Amino acid sequence: MDFKQFFWMVMARLCLVLAALAAFLWLLIHPGYHAATFLLLSVAVIAFVSLYRLVARTNAELARFLDAMRYGDFGQRFDMGGLGAGFGGLGETFTSILAEYRDERSAQEARQRHLKVMVEHVPVPLISLHGDGMVTSWNNAARRLFGNVTVTRAADLRQFGAAFLDTLEKARPGERALAVFHVDGMERQLTVATTQVTVAGKTEKLVSLQDIQSELDGAQLAAWQDLVRVLTHEIMNSITPVASLARTAVDLVDEARDKAADDPAIHDDLTDVRDAVATVARRSDGLMQFVSGYRRLTRLPPPDRVRIRLDDLFAAVERLARDDLRDRRISFVTVVQPPGLELMADRGMMEQVLLNLVQNAAQAMVPTPARPPTDALQAEDTRTDLSQAQRAAGDRSAVNAAETKDQGEIHLAGCLNRRGHVVITVADTGPGVPEDIAAKIFVPFFTTRRDGSGVGLALTRQVMIAHGGSVRLSRRGDMDPTELIPAGHTGAVFTLTF
Repeated sequence: MDFKQFFWMVMARLCLVLAALAAFLWLLIHPGYHAATFLLLSVAVIAFVSLYRLVARTNAELARFLDAMRYGDFGQRFDMGGLGAGFGGLGETFTSILAEYRDERSAQEARQRHLKVMVEHVPVPLISLHGDGMVTSWNNAARRLFGNVTVTRAADLRQFGAAFLDTLEKARPGERALAVFHVDGMERQLTVATTQVTVAGKTEKLVSLQDIQSELDGAQLAAWQDLVRVLTHEIMNSITPVASLARTAVDLVDEARDKAADDPAIHDDLTDVRDAVATVARRSDGLMQFVSGYRRLTRLPPPDRVRIRLDDLFAAVERLARDDLRDRRISFVTVVQPPGLELMADRGMMEQVLLNLVQNAAQAMVPTPARPPTDALQAEDTRTDLSQAQRAAGDRSAVNAAETKDQGEIHLAGCLNRRGHVVITVADTGPGVPEDIAAKIFVPFFTTRRDGSGVGLALTRQVMIAHGGSVRLSRRGDMDPTELIPAGHTGAVFTLTF
């Protein structure tokens, strides 16, 4: 109805213009009607101007409406009542259309913000590999995974291992794959799941990366604990009566040997029997002590976390290792950067872990000291009370440098890596760890020393897993440049990351 009224308004003005022009032309042919001629000309001009303003105003309002739609300016209002009957309703229609688009746009933006927040808070890293070689990191988890490395192209992913990028490129949609991810000198296991999506005619591969290293470590640790628990139970059940009977037999043979003192032949035979039975008893007791040591792998208490200054912790380790290092003539140096760096951990456990690594390094450099060192595993209980010990001042210390020079150096350092995690490194100048046994050193029961038990490093790994951290044998080329290891240290480097 509104558009019909507009049509008749235009037609009325057009007819008026045509009629006025026709009368004006007739008067020009018949002179003498000057006043009428002027009047008709004025009517024609006024009618034409009115027609032009009507059409121009309508076109202007329509153009304004289309521009508002084009540029998303949904706050425009259209008051067209001045154009005559029917245009007020048209203006209201324009305004209501823009309001509906505004509401729809607001709802769409709200959905997008909600989706973006959800994606950002998903704990699984999400990235896209585009056909042109570009990479998009969709959430905070992905950016945290890559750390300080800016990843914008697929080639940038090679910084985390060539095999990592190959796994992503070869992964098929709908299938899961396992990728090895190298970052800050650490090797992590990631599960990779991909899907193919098409956006604006362009195909991209959406990749989810889930770090399962902690789960793998926990499962492996639980398996070892179950195995050790079963073995220790069965061995103790079998060896305990053997040891008891062997000790009883030694006593019985001693009594019989005393009674046969007058018969040298029988006395000598009983002496041989006594020595054999005593050997059985001694070896049984040794095996029981050996098994008791492994029980610690299954009975580690939960960490009692407290705030620890690394310089205080290193000073305590130095005091515990001082005599052993002095006998081996090995110097001991500590560095903490920045000074006053602190760690939330179980103090007793950390002292035991560091003491074990320090003594392993010392034994690797100088296997035989001037006097037997205290057993690393029995030197200190995991809950050693050091509240009365004096704290060594400063970040650097040496253990009797005049007596320990020329035999090697152990370097204990603490710092923050590029991701802000506390890192402790224990480095030595020894021969290092051969590649063929490097992957086995954290396995329970594995040892390269004749008198070793294979407990120390396994216990160290268990303590670090209990703290939510990791321990690794670092390679020089893979180390985080923030780790404070002197270039001259060519031996083993153990890195604890919290």
